[in-house]
Amino acid sequence: MTEYYLMHKNEICGVMIYDEETGRVMNYQDNHAGLSPFLGNCDASRLRKWWEMRSIPASRSTLQDILRAAGCFTPGSYLAKNLALSMTDSYWIRPKDSSLSYADVNFPKLAAYHGGRGPWHNASTWDPNASLGGQMEKYWDLSLDTPVLVKESYRYYGQQSVNEAFAALLHERQNISVPFVRYTAVAAADRGIQSRCEAFTSENVEFIPAYEVVESEKIPNDSSYYDGYIELCTKAGIDREAIQTFMDYQTLTDFIISNTDEHLLNFGLLRDAESMKLLGPAPIFDSGNSMFYSEDRRYPYTRAGLLERRITGLYDREELLLKKIRNRHVVKIDLLPEPEEVKQIFAESGIPEWKADVISRNYALKLQLTREFQQGKTISLYREKQAEQKKRSDRHTGEPRPQKLILLCCPSGTEKEALVRRLQKELAEKGYREADPKALFSAEQAFSLSGRGLLLDRERILEKAGPVCGYAHCVVSLSLEAIRSELSQSSLHNAGGSPLRNAGESSLHTEGQSAGHPVLRSGSWLDELASALLDARMKAAFLSGASVLCDAPARSRSAREHYINIAEEAGVKSRELYVTASSLIAEMPQDAEGWTEIRRENGAFQPSPSASP
Repeated sequence: MTEYYLMHKNEICGVMIYDEETGRVMNYQDNHAGLSPFLGNCDASRLRKWWEMRSIPASRSTLQDILRAAGCFTPGSYLAKNLALSMTDSYWIRPKDSSLSYADVNFPKLAAYHGGRGPWHNASTWDPNASLGGQMEKYWDLSLDTPVLVKESYRYYGQQSVNEAFAALLHERQNISVPFVRYTAVAAADRGIQSRCEAFTSENVEFIPAYEVVESEKIPNDSSYYDGYIELCTKAGIDREAIQTFMDYQTLTDFIISNTDEHLLNFGLLRDAESMKLLGPAPIFDSGNSMFYSEDRRYPYTRAGLLERRITGLYDREELLLKKIRNRHVVKIDLLPEPEEVKQIFAESGIPEWKADVISRNYALKLQLTREFQQGKTISLYREKQAEQKKRSDRHTGEPRPQKLILLCCPSGTEKEALVRRLQKELAEKGYREADPKALFSAEQAFSLSGRGLLLDRERILEKAGPVCGYAHCVVSLSLEAIRSELSQSSLHNAGGSPLRNAGESSLHTEGQSAGHPVLRSGSWLDELASALLDARMKAAFLSGASVLCDAPARSRSAREHYINIAEEAGVKSRELYVTASSLIAEMPQDAEGWTEIRRENGAFQPSPSASP
């Protein structure tokens, strides 16, 4: 047995008794100065857990090689040989008979020693990686002014490293005050992929994991760990709104990227290492275990399948975490990468095309669920399973809900709005579930395929529309007016940063815009883009097994036949037309156009089935 002082910089926290043979902490006596781990509330049981968490995990594939090279038998003994030093905080252990100071041993001072060796355990070079947790192979690069954490990913096509960089891209686009770590992904010479990031800690700023916060004192039985963590942070001096916003944002973005590894060591707080004052949430980091990195599925999940996946965190189900979010709109969904871009990012990063496609389709479903969540819907695994069971039951009983095209031919106003509400209610009563059309084909996709404002090719946009999971037996409502409004208010930018303009705005370049790029104007171009996007969403809906309730200009026969053709090519047999004002119709609708039913509303003309086309 060996006695060590547990130190925080040069202050003694307590006395630790350590068994060198087993690598375990046998006892600990705290001096109650408020400096020890767990926010100063440390005992022997807590310190044993702290020591275990601080050691290299047994799951690390290179662990045995590391221990053999260092002459150690356990991760704990390797940690002790390196005095339990870490790059993320100021704790370390000092032999009771030693006069070492923190200035002698802390990692930023390593370069001062000959050969990089410290004055204790001279038989081995000090290893700043002795306290690195996690499963990916990783190490600290101390060659630069700011230490850089390097993670190496060889399995799963190196996707964990790609995921880190993708998550950083997603956070960066949100332009929010929530801090996050900026990762870069770099191809390694041995066919792996490295992710690299600068340390967010320093000699004066240290990281306190959430685990130490929630275990620092007992959380009331009627409070969850999620709420308890926020309460303890607030009690310790963190601004409540800041920690609530952070937790809301981290929880929702983890849901969107399907991060399954947000355990209590993967987030936490920053603290001033001198004053011991808590500064605020630590930046979001370690998102490698996301975006279905370890799966070889050749087809996407269903909505229920996504929600059924187990996660490691404050809860083991995503739906339970979502219930804790106070601000459902903390993530700006219009600023998130679109599924098509996600597919391109992963494919260009070395992920096989088939897997990039599955990733993007799963991600598209997550965006769909997120939109519904932000609209006030409760995300429930039970309800999704019930919906899937109903679909299976419908197929089994031979009572499938036929796909329909329902086109409205009526002027704007309260009359049309009432008709839309009535039809939506009738469809719901027949078992059609209302679904959000935006995930079928995004405005960003249409914008990108239009040459980002240079060339609008409607056929190319329509050609790219394809099936999306989760829409079978649903109905989507498409309105040209709503899509045009969506585009006008969109945050989409062209390559030069020029936004889509609203009607009446100047088409001249404004200050700060690049004169080398075109400015997208409203008017006819925007109308054409809106119309192309409506067509693409209609086609995608039909190919996905959904029905369409469409409000679009249909006064001429050619306009109506255009939508008939989209339905026909997708194999949709049921095609209904609702007419409310015959005086506004240029060419009277006829059955011969391809309608299975034409319904007259409020005194509109009575069509003649036998009339010639």
